[in-house]
Amino acid sequence: MQELEQRVSEADQRAEKAEKQIQVMEEKLKSANVQTGESENLLYKKYQDLTSQVQEKDAVIKRLEIQLEQQMLVRAQEAKIIEEKAAKIKDWVTFKLREMELENQQLKLANVKQTEQIVLLQDRLQCESS
Repeated sequence: MQELEQRVSEADQRAEKAEKQIQVMEEKLKSANVQTGESENLLYKKYQDLTSQVQEKDAVIKRLEIQLEQQMLVRAQEAKIIEEKAAKIKDWVTFKLREMELENQQLKLANVKQTEQIVLLQDRLQCESS
């Protein structure tokens, strides 16, 4: 009988120990679930933050691309204007050069005529002197 009582007592102790272990395990499980939930929430929040940052950076990139395209168009227009002005300047210089060449030819002709007249006048002076 004592042996049975001892067995019952040991069984009760084992049962209490098992219940305590169950409670500890349940608490650990609850704690793990809470931590997992918190981890999932933190990960989801981090995911949202990163997604938001990516969207902001994409918007900045798009804005910069638009600005670059606008600058390229402005530069192309400016280049065209510069080319037109350069062509006008070239035409003006060419016109002035032709004008000056014509004037130079006229001056050379006038110089030749005047030189001839000087020679004639010198000849007359010599003839009259002699």
